[in-house]
Amino acid sequence: MTHAFECDIRGFDSQRAWTFGETKSGPELHSRRSSSEQFYVLFGQVDIYDGREWVTAHPGDFCYFPEGGIPGIHGAEGACML
Repeated sequence: MTHAFECDIRGFDSQRAWTFGETKSGPELHSRRSSSEQFYVLFGQVDIYDGREWVTAHPGDFCYFPEGGIPGIHGAEGACML
């Protein structure tokens, strides 16, 4: 089964896709005290802080930050995630 996605939202909306601009941007390390957070990378590369180190997520990667975690997310060049 093939699914097509079009990402046309600039900036963050927790109910839709997040498309990064051409230069590296994204939230710095922040606390997830009372909720978890998850993302699915559609295309491009997204740098994710996993609580210990920065790692690069690629298309098809699912990223989960548990409650109490300290995530950081950076992307550029039109990378897109849900």
